[in-house]
Amino acid sequence: MTYIHEYLRAQTSPKTGPEIMRHLEQNLYMREPSVTKYQNIIDALRSQSVVKFVPDPSLSEQKWDSGTYVYLGKLGGIKDKIGLLAHLQAKTTMDPLQYKELKEGWPQCDGALAELERDHKIIMIREKKGPKHIFIDDATLHHKVETDFLRMWQRVNIPSSEDIVKKLVAAGQKPASDDPSIAKQAEGGIKKKKRANKRAAMTTNIHMQHLLKDFSGNRK
Repeated sequence: MTYIHEYLRAQTSPKTGPEIMRHLEQNLYMREPSVTKYQNIIDALRSQSVVKFVPDPSLSEQKWDSGTYVYLGKLGGIKDKIGLLAHLQAKTTMDPLQYKELKEGWPQCDGALAELERDHKIIMIREKKGPKHIFIDDATLHHKVETDFLRMWQRVNIPSSEDIVKKLVAAGQKPASDDPSIAKQAEGGIKKKKRANKRAAMTTNIHMQHLLKDFSGNRK
């Protein structure tokens, strides 16, 4: 089934049973083809949860070569921008959409993702290896900042962390970045815990002390 899944994944339109069988034969994935083999493969394919079988509405009973097949993947068959946005809008949690899961069912998704991101309809989270997560975005919340304001912001001098600490201390404020251990050392060093004196063990059962005496010297 792996070869069929890969073939259907790469398609942008549904494929028929004969087209799938022809692909297997041309790439030498099937030896000694026969109608019986076709039927067995199609029966197994129609039971796959990641593949959608669309029956031929003109037939009351489907045959091995009737109907078409579409690869759904884990996300249920997202194949275009409309389907992707509908899926993201229907989510009831803020869990991200996994890029690899979308790519698995829609290998040609990169161009559409670039357009949606450019239009501020989705947010892409990337790592060194490439895209990882996809979130829904709202284009109405995107506002372009004028160049003059950008230049003004870039001219603002941000003090260093050391200067900020000094200014907070001068104002009588306690910096959140203060290290408690350093503060204790400044106050006179970290106090060492005193060891508790061990109390002498109290002798009990005085009336039985004579049993513990050494009588070895009385031996004959």
